[in-house]
Amino acid sequence: MATAPSAGPWAPRAHQLAVTVLAVAVTALGLGLFARYVHEYMLYRGFGPPVATVPPAQQGRIATLTFHSRSLGGRAEHALVYLPAAYRRQPGMRFPVAYLLHGTPGDPRTAFVNSLHVAPRLDLLILRHDVRPFIVVMPPGSPSTYDRATEWANGPARDARWFTYLTHDLIHAVDAHLRTIRNASGRGIGGYSSGADAALNAILLRPHLYSVAEGWSGDYRQTPATVGHDAALVRHFSALDTAPLRAGELAVTGAHVYLYTGRRDRVMHETMRVAHDLRGAGVHTLVDLTGGGHAWALWSNRLDGSLRYFSDHLARPRP
Repeated sequence: MATAPSAGPWAPRAHQLAVTVLAVAVTALGLGLFARYVHEYMLYRGFGPPVATVPPAQQGRIATLTFHSRSLGGRAEHALVYLPAAYRRQPGMRFPVAYLLHGTPGDPRTAFVNSLHVAPRLDLLILRHDVRPFIVVMPPGSPSTYDRATEWANGPARDARWFTYLTHDLIHAVDAHLRTIRNASGRGIGGYSSGADAALNAILLRPHLYSVAEGWSGDYRQTPATVGHDAALVRHFSALDTAPLRAGELAVTGAHVYLYTGRRDRVMHETMRVAHDLRGAGVHTLVDLTGGGHAWALWSNRLDGSLRYFSDHLARPRP
């Protein structure tokens, strides 16, 4: 009786090769999807790209303001700027400005444009008359996203005066190129994490420049490495140290300060200490303790309220 031909020694090898190829393909696909997820998360922090929430005629726009900073050795800096729809529709009007500062690591586009969706959220709040139109300026606080932290403080090097860049060079550039209200009544500053630290430093150390400051999850303590381990600079750029000394001067200006943190955030006690010192000196201070930790979900959930606080306490747009 005839017998079927033998498959020979190659059959098991071919099967093994096929299994190996399939495993490699599945692994490659998995790695590709994982890489895409990581890339998307780095860009949008899990929130996805911003989506327009109002008709085109009511939409503001994100522009770029390029200027050279003497405090950073003459380097060109590129701040992102949200201009409300009213800015183009009312060419004779001047608008208040809120400066928003990112944390570390970070950059203004990833933080405020891609992740917190400042533009579409402000568009909708303005359309609903929940806030008055205002400009938002979002500057970079380090040479690039993952560069060593500066925490917006003046370091020991002559080309690393990040606080002077923030409170002098940037303001001069914005006021020179945009239709702003060029005094403290039309100027606010806020930020998250180390950006919160910088916002409180700014209003405490330069009280004549701002009428509103917001700190979202700040620890208000300067990291020594950012200022060359100079103890005097650490104290100077730590609101925990300066609030007891300077809050009285700030109170005289009538400024408003809004501080919030999550109850599970390690910085909660520092926030309460700074709030206690500000209130004790008579500064108008709103404190909000809420659920959550040191996380993007918290900052996103609280953003509309933060934007309303700026609108409530900044000057109205005016000719």
